[in-house]
Amino acid sequence: MNYEDRVTKEYVEGLLSGKAQCAVGSYVGDGKSGPSNPTTITFPFTPKLVLVFTSTTTPLTGQTLPFWTFFWDYTTTTAYGNYKSAVSYNGNTLSVYYNAENVGIYQMNHTGDVYTWLAIG
Repeated sequence: MNYEDRVTKEYVEGLLSGKAQCAVGSYVGDGKSGPSNPTTITFPFTPKLVLVFTSTTTPLTGQTLPFWTFFWDYTTTTAYGNYKSAVSYNGNTLSVYYNAENVGIYQMNHTGDVYTWLAIG
């Protein structure tokens, strides 16, 4: 088991060891993206784990992007060449952006797509 597997396993076991809260919701993407248009989701509590599901197919690769996983307070910025995505948290709000405009598909915000989220805290 590698480091990431151990951290994930320990994190999930920690989630399940006490009384857990769960919430489910959804939103429809409006296509906006970029640092000035982050995708934000506000939850009824501060979650420890968030899953966001969709059946979006990317126009560049034709692959389906079925879900994203976020561990609360794990802030990250990932760079892909000239592009980067960033995840941040403020209280019970998750914020995600991709630094290119008009690519909402990579920011969980593709126009007209329905996104369903599950929060566990």
